[in-house]
Amino acid sequence: MLITHATIATLGTKPQLIEDGAILVRGHLIEAIGDTQTLATQYPEEERLDAEGQLAMPAALCGVLCCQCLCVADGFNEVAAD
Repeated sequence: MLITHATIATLGTKPQLIEDGAILVRGHLIEAIGDTQTLATQYPEEERLDAEGQLAMPAALCGVLCCQCLCVADGFNEVAAD
């Protein structure tokens, strides 16, 4: 699956904000991140998902944010305050 036209926020030693970015996902792995034009040219037969107007945060950042959201939604903060 090639997710295209997203704004991509990356982490690591050189964090980036990629406008009109793309993410190649195969199975449960991210295989490539780059600009939409480059990855669409490299992987022309890949199924696509247009994410225009969306922010994509691959890897660890998404996991941390999702975990925090689940804790708040589950009332974790209220229990911890007691």
